[in-house]
Amino acid sequence: EIAYFAQSGEVYRVLDRPITPILHRQSFTMVESRHARSLKKYELRFTDLFAGLDSLLPRIVDEYLNADTAGLIAEVEARINSELDRLDLNLAAVDPTLANNLEKRRRKIIYHIESIRNKFRHSQFSRDEVIRRRLETMFAAILPHEHL
Repeated sequence: EIAYFAQSGEVYRVLDRPITPILHRQSFTMVESRHARSLKKYELRFTDLFAGLDSLLPRIVDEYLNADTAGLIAEVEARINSELDRLDLNLAAVDPTLANNLEKRRRKIIYHIESIRNKFRHSQFSRDEVIRRRLETMFAAILPHEHL
């Protein structure tokens, strides 16, 4: 429509008529009450949904579905990092190349812990049928085909 009005500007000038003002169309999204309750329950804002379910999944699982196991995984990761830091200090004093090797091993260990964390999140989300169905329905209703 904007292109149409841009092209018709010359017609208005020839006819000596005022140009029709172009106003942006207002748009809004209606959120059903059951989906609004889900947004409130999981402390989500409407704009959080644009990131997609996969990006919200870690937060929902870690905070609402199984916070104990998620906390345990984070605690184990922190302890492993602190122990590797201690080991790094001693190895750096003995041989700097060993410290470089340890850094490579650390990345691999953290990668595997992150892999376990992601598998746990997906498993927990799949296991909790009610929450999974509720969130998938909300995304399908509010963002069909992942668009407004």
